[in-house]
Amino acid sequence: MKDVTKLFRPNIANLKAYTSARQTANADTGILLDANENPRGRYNRYPDPYSTEVRNLYSDFVGIPSSNIFAGSGSDEVIDLLFRVFCEPKRDCVITLDPTYGMYRVCADINDVQVISIMLTDDFQIDVETTLSACVPDTKIIFVCSPNNPTGNLIREQDVFALCEGFDGIVVVDEAYIEFAGDISLAKEVLGYKNLVVTRTLSKAWGAAGVRVGFAIACEEIIDALNKVKPPYNVPVPSQEIAAGVLREGFDVTSILSERDRVKSALQMFGLTVLPSDANFLVFKVPNASDIQRALQECGVVIRDRSSMPKMENCLRISIGTTYENDRFLTELAKLLKKVAFIDRDGVILSENQIDFQNDSLEKYEMLPGVIEGLRKLRKEGYMLVMVTNQDGLGTDSFPEENFWLVQDKMIRDLRDVGIEFDDVFICPHFPQDNCECRKPKIGMVRKFLDTTPMNYAASFVVGDRESDMELASNIGIRGIKGELNGNFLTTIANA
Repeated sequence: MKDVTKLFRPNIANLKAYTSARQTANADTGILLDANENPRGRYNRYPDPYSTEVRNLYSDFVGIPSSNIFAGSGSDEVIDLLFRVFCEPKRDCVITLDPTYGMYRVCADINDVQVISIMLTDDFQIDVETTLSACVPDTKIIFVCSPNNPTGNLIREQDVFALCEGFDGIVVVDEAYIEFAGDISLAKEVLGYKNLVVTRTLSKAWGAAGVRVGFAIACEEIIDALNKVKPPYNVPVPSQEIAAGVLREGFDVTSILSERDRVKSALQMFGLTVLPSDANFLVFKVPNASDIQRALQECGVVIRDRSSMPKMENCLRISIGTTYENDRFLTELAKLLKKVAFIDRDGVILSENQIDFQNDSLEKYEMLPGVIEGLRKLRKEGYMLVMVTNQDGLGTDSFPEENFWLVQDKMIRDLRDVGIEFDDVFICPHFPQDNCECRKPKIGMVRKFLDTTPMNYAASFVVGDRESDMELASNIGIRGIKGELNGNFLTTIANA
């Protein structure tokens, strides 16, 4: 068992804490004329400095003695107090496991404590070896968030234990979201690991964010130190009263978990990548995430842009709300995600001759039936029109560029004359034997488009007359609509 008192800052270890009036006389005891309080008023008396009732109720919930529980003004106060107890300004440092909750660094900056940032692994777990190797003699705290904010996943408990055993400082596990992950808290482990502190809150599963009550669960020595450092009356009377009522009432996250699964499925139906979540929020990836977040906010739906955080490029975070709120979010998001029709040219838009398979002269130019009507239909339904075409040997002696553009430009003019324009045109000029990355069915030709366009994958599709077009659709992750060679375009897309 580690002697954690040796980790206290010397001035904290030697601190004689302020003794408040309510530490010497309970507010329910006799005539109180000791604290210069107003004798009248609903909240005229100072609160219980130790939030005794709240701690006792929380003790019953977590199954830990109340002597191992500290109540604070939200878990953010707990985090700040831990810096004050353990970290010497301008000398000591802490470790954060990023991407993670931003208040660890903010509190470090406020307390003039250096931060060493260690990246989580690609699956957002602790790299234990790297983390322990980064510790120096002045490293006092390692912050672990589980379930992690912003990624939402639980951290493996064996990795936390490895930190507790391999690190001579304090390991803080922030369990703000733990109630959404089931009965797997590390709270009881503080009885075995003296250098483990678990922080909890009433702000999430308990639905009491406005009350601002949080907890530290730790060995009694750490709890005593936090009580020495905290303000005399850190949790107001209204907060204690409401918190006690909330704890008696209990919590139910069933509907949130059900909605989380429903929203996750809906996002995946759009074709978006959604990170696994053990919390009351989801993180999903979408091109141009910051633009999407701003557009949603303009529509009255506010979510968080996490794309500036490490390993979180183009990631947005949505808190799970009510069914109505979640439906509104999904509806507005669907409006912002582009429906895209990727359309082959030869054999689909223009007739493809079966002799040399090249449209290289105006004599060969023929727009197929149903093209104008079909493209108008797609435009009316809100589709982006993107042409994707392989043009074997374009720019070589066998297929001079000027011959291709003679036909291509006429097609563009003819469509523009009837009010139709393609949003993008992608052309692969290589022979099959060139083994390039842009030739269909590979997606190199459209990779940048996919990376930068927030697309509704469920509604998008590829239209073509060859198997390579269908394989392109599969490689993108969307539907393929195979039409007859030189067939009627409107008929081909009739059920798109």
